[in-house]
Amino acid sequence: MAQKSIPRDTSFTVKGTFEKEKKKFPHIEIALADTNDLKIKKDIVYKNIAQRELTVDVFQPLAEGKNIGILLIHGGGWKTGDKTHMHELAKALAKKGYTCFAVEYRLSLEAKYPAAVEDLQDAIRWIKKNVTQYAIHPNNIICLGTSSGGQLASLIGVLNKSLATKANKSTLSPSVKAVINIDGLLSFTHPDAQEGTMAAEWLGGDSIEAAQNWKQASALTHLSKNSAPMLFITSGFKRFSAGKNDLMQYYKKWGISYDELHFEHSPHTFWYFHPWFIPTVNKIDEFISGLI
Repeated sequence: MAQKSIPRDTSFTVKGTFEKEKKKFPHIEIALADTNDLKIKKDIVYKNIAQRELTVDVFQPLAEGKNIGILLIHGGGWKTGDKTHMHELAKALAKKGYTCFAVEYRLSLEAKYPAAVEDLQDAIRWIKKNVTQYAIHPNNIICLGTSSGGQLASLIGVLNKSLATKANKSTLSPSVKAVINIDGLLSFTHPDAQEGTMAAEWLGGDSIEAAQNWKQASALTHLSKNSAPMLFITSGFKRFSAGKNDLMQYYKKWGISYDELHFEHSPHTFWYFHPWFIPTVNKIDEFISGLI
């Protein structure tokens, strides 16, 4: 079908981020993962919305994998970025035996909250519907996100109880086994958050005009004993993990698994670059392997 024209902000790129960050971190290199022994399929449609196709890029190990799927959600302030930004992480994790899905979702110039959340939940349902094709178990879906993608992944993961309750027999639940939150905030209203224009653009107004959305879009609002285990991989910028310590206190009380890998001296976008890329991938593998 003919795709309708979509407003896009292409200002955020990995190369542009590299040029900016190498001034502060001259030793960094853009991380590139090899594609040997991988099966890659791009632009597979998982959802149609009125002349609009939303797609995933799939990275699978050629050898027998771990029966675990990972949905990778890019960042960009809910406004910019695209699924190609998750390709290197997807390749590296696929080399570890995971089937990885780098996902496209609607950004704020196209649709406001909660459209992105609904898209990602539908992507999880689509994965579960196609588990046989991708040799993964429907209960072994991991949600991984970077920056604003980490916020989205966390929101989906903490909602597990209500998502499972709402799902009926004809609808697959978009609940997940665990969340990998890479420098994504847990609360828009937390004192550490310092959120402004980009959050307001996505949430339909500032923290006063759209107060209910700011609250409802915050993972911290929805914590329960059925929320998903979570790994935090963080930089030294507190605002990008606002609410993390609060969540950890609840998880500790409830006996829900959590862990953290912290890079104090790194750019916010450390996951794109060496020397942080490989430790990030290894920690993700270690955390998931400990759960499943």
